Amino acid sequence: MNTEVTLLDQFNQLSQHFLQKGWLTHIETLAINIIVAVLVYWIGTIIINLLLKGFHRVAIKRQMDAELEHFLDGVIRIALKFALIIIVLSELGIDTTSLLAVFGAAGLAIGLALKDSLSNVASYMKLSCDATPTIT
Repeated sequence: MNTEVTLLDQFNQLSQHFLQKGWLTHIETLAINIIVAVLVYWIGTIIINLLLKGFHRVAIKRQMDAELEHFLDGVIRIALKFALIIIVLSELGIDTTSLLAVFGAAGLAIGLALKDSLSNVASYMKLSCDATPTIT
């Protein structure tokens, strides 16, 4: 029984110390930011899935090539998830400007390195989306 009182006294002293230092307000703010970030991620994932379902409906309606649909699905999914993660990190209070700058520079470097391959992919997408050419 005596040890329980000692533990309770230690807890009270610790909580008083946190109150004096103002840490509890920081912990409460962090907890609220984490809850908001989880909600933003959850709602963002639902929105991404709805957008992808809409994309698939449009792809079926336009009779898009299956390979092109799969490729564009991956590109759209990755881009939207990346944007969602940046938004969630921003909600947590993390500065995302340097992260965006690094990814922008990396994207530019990859784009310049693969410009010929990317032009071939763009040509394939253009040909796949257009009407099928017929030879008469």
